[in-house]
Amino acid sequence: MTKLLQILILLGIYTNLYANTPSIHHLKNPLTKETPHGIDIVKTDKNNLYTEVLLRAKSESCHIHIENIHHIKKTSCTQFTNSKHMKIICTPHKKICKTEKELFAYIAQNAKSTHNTLLKEGSYSWHKANSEASLHIQKKHHIFTIKGDALSGTQNKYGPNMGELAFTASMKNSTLVYHKGEYTFTLRVNTDGSLSVTENGYGAEFGRGVSFEGHYTLEHTPTK
Repeated sequence: MTKLLQILILLGIYTNLYANTPSIHHLKNPLTKETPHGIDIVKTDKNNLYTEVLLRAKSESCHIHIENIHHIKKTSCTQFTNSKHMKIICTPHKKICKTEKELFAYIAQNAKSTHNTLLKEGSYSWHKANSEASLHIQKKHHIFTIKGDALSGTQNKYGPNMGELAFTASMKNSTLVYHKGEYTFTLRVNTDGSLSVTENGYGAEFGRGVSFEGHYTLEHTPTK
């Protein structure tokens, strides 16, 4: 066999191999939604402040613990930052990958579809003859920040007793619950947008006779 013939045969083998190799531009993008595998929400805590997520491919998976929708607390997945400074999360052998933005957007969308959205930002209050209470509510994604002030004995000669509270929580079935020690604060959203608050136990830091329990109406909404 001549040297020229050997070269031609080798060129033919190489050409066939190259022709059967897909171009990188035609490979399926692991970040697209075309894949049948993806993100599963495994569980959330009772106030939905954290989410356990399973990132799964056909033959491998990994877990991600996310707090307040937008913070990865810990994960068994592979993480890296690409050349565009995007944070990427993948199964161990990179059979499926998601950007951090995609992951958070999916969880936020799931929260919108499963959590009550009647509770609006703004200031709510009730007033009685000798007491009053107010709640100031802010929202980020599906997490609510609640700050409250309550007074008892507003007509007392030496001034009223006071109580304050501040916490973050999420809604579930139109209800928001806050626990501290033996004290439980339960907020329910009514169909007209007003709020009903009930209490169990007593807030140790509240002044004598102070209570947040009552029916709250919206005073004003924040200016955007």
